[in-house]
Amino acid sequence: MLALAVAVKLTAPRSGSELSAGPDLGPIPAAGLTVGARTLAPSGIAGLDTIWLWSEGGTRVPVAVTEAVRAWDQLRAGLIAGAPSAEAFVPAVTIGAVGAKAGQGGPIVELSEPFAGRVLARAAGKVWSISPGAAGAWLSTAFGSENSPLMVVPATAFDRARLESPAKTIGLAQTQGQWMLEAPVATRADDGYCVEMLRRIASIPAEREVRGSEAGAPASGAPALMLVLGSALPDGSRLEQSIEITTAADRQGQEYFAVARAERVSAEGTRAEAWSPRTVTIARARIERLSAEPADYLPATPVRALAGDVRSVRWGETEFVRAGENWSADGKAAAIDRAEALKEIVELATRVAAGAKAVGTDVPASAVSMMLRDATGATMGELRVWASGSDETPTVSIAAGPARWIWPAERARVLRKQLETP
Repeated sequence: MLALAVAVKLTAPRSGSELSAGPDLGPIPAAGLTVGARTLAPSGIAGLDTIWLWSEGGTRVPVAVTEAVRAWDQLRAGLIAGAPSAEAFVPAVTIGAVGAKAGQGGPIVELSEPFAGRVLARAAGKVWSISPGAAGAWLSTAFGSENSPLMVVPATAFDRARLESPAKTIGLAQTQGQWMLEAPVATRADDGYCVEMLRRIASIPAEREVRGSEAGAPASGAPALMLVLGSALPDGSRLEQSIEITTAADRQGQEYFAVARAERVSAEGTRAEAWSPRTVTIARARIERLSAEPADYLPATPVRALAGDVRSVRWGETEFVRAGENWSADGKAAAIDRAEALKEIVELATRVAAGAKAVGTDVPASAVSMMLRDATGATMGELRVWASGSDETPTVSIAAGPARWIWPAERARVLRKQLETP
């Protein structure tokens, strides 16, 4: 569940002789700002305190509140460091507080267009000369638009994800802090890899906005890739953000058209637009950093546990019980070779990355079924193990869910012999 908050620490302006000529605008108003015909204000969505929305007409564009605060503090510092100016002032942007009534208080600050290496700002009834960089975010139409991430919720807030290509679908869900693969099969996923993929998706920026006649281009092709991230909200609804990537936007194929959407999904499944769709281009390099290969999302070992946690292994029809380093079945000690093979299975299944993984490998009928259980009898992992290769270069493979691990040849000889022994 999202529990997002933003704490902004502002440095108090200097006093006395240290104070610069310009006035201090104070912290950004909690209710938001009017910027010309646009409004920048909190999203109003419970649990999404880190998101503000640019609104103009029926269009709403999300922006991280940290970006708004950073731009405001930049303007605030620039004005404090400004110098009085007697030049003629022609306002280009007027910034006021949301909720201020007409004729009461007036604008907080007005800005001119940049000229001759400076910007004029009118605040507290006077005109000040400030650096263009201090006012740049408020004068640029790109603020909260071009070059901003398409998904403004932090990657750590998402608990579900889906990557769909024409040939494959990856479905991920987080349960009790553990990422699980839901599609193409249900099995445990590699936490670190899932977190990294979510971070890459959530940080994809727009290269440029697509407007005018070009805006219909993304709809002209079938989706080449659909990215969907979901997160729970405090009221029981969910926020679902998606990026639908379609056709190449240039002849070189370095940018692709994409449409970013955000919807609130109620507990009953009703969908409502959270903010306006954005039609943009994104860099091909960003897409190539994403994976739709199920094998990439699997952990390096079939069973996530310490070797000492495995207390029994059901090998075919026989249950082997472990006591320390000794193995027994039906009250009788296991043969040395079989005990050594069990030790290898437990070690390689729980601690050692056993080599390359491959998805879709057919498991032969000769594969031996093995169930690893803990002290309570709970199943820790279900494996299918089989031998192949020659005596000189033996191979032992293990399948768990859609993945296959291959044991190194130098460690496979004992296992191979035991697997071929009834």
